[in-house]
Amino acid sequence: MQLSGGKIVGFYGKGHASLRLIGAHLEPVSHVHPFTNIGPFGGEDSDCWDDGKFNGLKRIVITWGWVIDSVSFLYDNDGITAAETRHGGTGGSNFGAVELDYPDEYMASMAGYYVEFDGHIVVIGFHGRSSNYLESIGAHFGPVYHLHPLKTLGPFGDDSGHPWNDSWDVGNHSGLRQINIRCATIIDSICCIYDDNGNSVQASTHGGDRGEPNQIILDHPDEYLTSISGYAGKFLDEITIRSLTFQSNKKTHGPFGIREGKHFSFSSNIGKIIGFHGSSSTYLNSIGVHTELLSSNNPSIKLLELE
Repeated sequence: MQLSGGKIVGFYGKGHASLRLIGAHLEPVSHVHPFTNIGPFGGEDSDCWDDGKFNGLKRIVITWGWVIDSVSFLYDNDGITAAETRHGGTGGSNFGAVELDYPDEYMASMAGYYVEFDGHIVVIGFHGRSSNYLESIGAHFGPVYHLHPLKTLGPFGDDSGHPWNDSWDVGNHSGLRQINIRCATIIDSICCIYDDNGNSVQASTHGGDRGEPNQIILDHPDEYLTSISGYAGKFLDEITIRSLTFQSNKKTHGPFGIREGKHFSFSSNIGKIIGFHGSSSTYLNSIGVHTELLSSNNPSIKLLELE
C-alpha cells in the first residue's frame, strides 16, 4: 500500500489474542484523492479496533515470533502525545520499535504479508519482517503540509497603518466565501466573509468607507482563490494598495482600482488562498495572504514583487 501526497496518521483492524487484520484511514489531500481509508488487510474473524485519526504518528512498537503478535502506536494529538494504543496478544519473543522524527518524518507507505496460522489469518511482516498474530492492518492518511511550509506571504505594500489579520477576528476557518472591496483610484478598504464549517463569519473592515463598493462572491467550496496580484504606490502622503486582482480556480475577479505603482503577485498550483492580513489606515496600505496547500504533486509557487 503506497500513496503519494499523504501521510499515515492512524490505524484500524481486528484482533483479540493476536492482531489479525489491519486497515488505514486517510484524509483527502485534495479533491483529487477523495478516499478516507485503506484496508484493512488480513483476516476478518476477530474483534474490530480503530485508533481514529490524529495529527501524526510518533512511534510504532511490534512484537513477533512466527507471526506478528501485537503492534502499538503512539500518536500526536494537537501537540500533545496521546496514550499509546496496543492491539494483539502478549506472545512473541522479538521486540522492535520504529521511532519517527515527527513532524519531519512520517509514514508514506506500508506493506506486508499474511497467512493462515493456528486457524487464523495473521499478518506476518512489514516489508519482509514478521511478528506474531497481527491479523490485519490499515492506515489513516493526512495531508503533508510541511513538505511545502509556505503558509503566510506578504504583506505587499507599506508597513504604515495599523496591522490587521483576519485570523484574529474569525480564528481558524475552512474557506473564503466573499470579498467586499471599496475602491476608486486606490483600494479604500477590504472586508471578507469566511466559511466556518458551513457558517458565514464576517471579519472586520480594513480601511475607510470611500470609493465604490464591489463584491466578489465565490462559489464555495467548489471555487477558491489561487492567486492575487496588484499594485502598490503613493497616494497623497501614504503608500497604499492601488489595485487588486484575484484569480480563482474558475475565473478572474478584477482588476479593482488603478494599476499604477509597484507590481506584486502571488500564485500557486498546489494550494488555495484562505485568508488575508496586512495594514490599513484611511486606506488599505498593505495586504498579504494565508494559504492552505492542496497537494504535494507537481508543486509550483511563484512570488513576485517587481519595480
